[in-house]
Amino acid sequence: MSTPQRYNLAYNYVFDKQSKYTKNVLINGDKCERIEEQFTEAFTREVCRVAESEQDIPAVKCNYVVPQATGVK
Repeated sequence: MSTPQRYNLAYNYVFDKQSKYTKNVLINGDKCERIEEQFTEAFTREVCRVAESEQDIPAVKCNYVVPQATGVK
């Protein structure tokens, strides 16, 4: 699987696991820039960790078509 595909899967997987509040901050921002920065940094760090690991990344979006030869569950 290519690196962009892994990062796309990791982004969707990590985003899906976030709370509603965290998703709202990531999408719409927050009045307090410090909170927004902390959430964004933690989210980005986790996406990179998952994407660069050797583990399979499950597809979480029902409209996401996973190529057959990727080994993605």
